[in-house]
Amino acid sequence: MTEKYEFEEGQVWVTRQEWQAELDVKRLYLPITILADCPKCGREASRDLSEDYLSYPVIGQEESIGFDCSSEDEECCEFEVLASLEVSIKAVAYGDVTEYGEHYDDDV
Repeated sequence: MTEKYEFEEGQVWVTRQEWQAELDVKRLYLPITILADCPKCGREASRDLSEDYLSYPVIGQEESIGFDCSSEDEECCEFEVLASLEVSIKAVAYGDVTEYGEHYDDDV
């Protein structure tokens, strides 16, 4: 998949390929909340990944994320959502980027 970014100075293309990569991290906390309707009872359940981490995630690999739709009045149902962690890069500046704050001279 290729994304094109246009700037006054020119254009930048970022191409993403399908791949898998292990992250060398035991617990990955993300500012993401996943909401899902329980397939058994229909109640909405949530999983806050900023508090409830992913364990040893692999980029591009499908992983099962567990949910329960417990309420104070009723027993909970448990179900899973199959999801894949993906990483993307977005071009935000082109040319002389010093005006955009701190940056690093990396060979890409």
